[in-house]
Amino acid sequence: IFKEDTYIHEGIIVHFWEALGQISPEITQDLVTDLASRALCEVAGDTFPRSIVLHDLLRGFIKHELHDTQATHQALVSAYQNTQMGAGWHTVPDDGYFYASFAYHLQQAGALDILRHSLFDYPFLQAKLNATDMISLIMDYDYLSDDPPVKLVQSVLVMSKDVLDSMPEQLPVQFYDGLLSI
Repeated sequence: IFKEDTYIHEGIIVHFWEALGQISPEITQDLVTDLASRALCEVAGDTFPRSIVLHDLLRGFIKHELHDTQATHQALVSAYQNTQMGAGWHTVPDDGYFYASFAYHLQQAGALDILRHSLFDYPFLQAKLNATDMISLIMDYDYLSDDPPVKLVQSVLVMSKDVLDSMPEQLPVQFYDGLLSI
């Protein structure tokens, strides 16, 4: 269910499989090591948490075996929801993956209402911008490209990219100014 050719933090896999109630953290780490020894994944790092990229062959097999990838994406979203430190998605701790890939998993889970809400939620947008970069934030809006208000906000972000790249705390001012200029 993870994006192709994307490094996945081992802690995310441990958390996800543990949330599904299927595999303990120790067994997950051993499984990753075994898959790497068989050249079915690439592992960066020697100690936990490592970064992992699945081999295309293993990725294809998993996708074939899952049958219902939407439910798997929903399970991952639910596992992250359980990590919220307060009310709202912006309270999910930054693990290096969540903010970069949340929109993708929501779209794949069919949770377009949550995706749309997050794309208009200032605390979430600021948290994502703090955790990633403008390109990642702007690209999230492509998942709802047929929605005119979503495209409007995306266009404001595109116009504000240069400023927000260097001063992400200026997000509210850039939104205000950008919306006034349209």
